[in-house]
Amino acid sequence: MSYEIRVVRFELYPRDEPTCYCVGFEGKTVSGRQHYVDTQVPLADAKGLDEEAIAALAWENVKEAFTAQMEALAAKASILGTVFIPDK
Repeated sequence: MSYEIRVVRFELYPRDEPTCYCVGFEGKTVSGRQHYVDTQVPLADAKGLDEEAIAALAWENVKEAFTAQMEALAAKASILGTVFIPDK
């Protein structure tokens, strides 16, 4: 895998009258390209679960599309660190 994934959001949502957990994932490729997605886990589905298990449920919701996007980003060449010669 040429990218890493982090949980960057984990909160009850909406703030005033929560009905779910909102869990956000951020992926970052070795070349610095990033992708973010969040998803909701209903409180009923999260009942009795710890944070890691709730994050795992959230991951199942987004895994397929998120990994496909990250693979596409990781396959792109990076312009970072290349020599740039501007037009005159």
